[in-house]
Formats: sequence, structure tokens, C-alpha cells
Amino acid sequence: MVASLAREYRVHARPQATAIVRPPVYAEEYRTTPGECVTLVNLNAEKGGDLF
Repeated sequence: MVASLAREYRVHARPQATAIVRPPVYAEEYRTTPGECVTLVNLNAEKGGDLF
């Protein structure tokens, strides 16, 4: 029963075509000057977090 409900949901509730619309990003608004520091977001081992 659950499988048939899931199938019906996919057919009727979800759109058949989708589009990803990303906002424009203007590099000059985020440009920085070179420095001596680096900011790492969500620091983890894959990003070199074990070095810190």
C-alpha cells in the first residue's frame, strides 16, 4: 500500500519538469584584498581541519 501511495505522489504531486534558478552573484561585490589569513567554513578533515 505504501509503495502505491508513493508512486501516486510522484505522478500527481511532484512537477514533471523542474528548473534551478540561482540569483546573480557579482564578483566585484565580494572581492577582497590578499592577506595572510584563510577562513574555512564547516571545518572538517576533508578540508584540512586536522592541520588546525
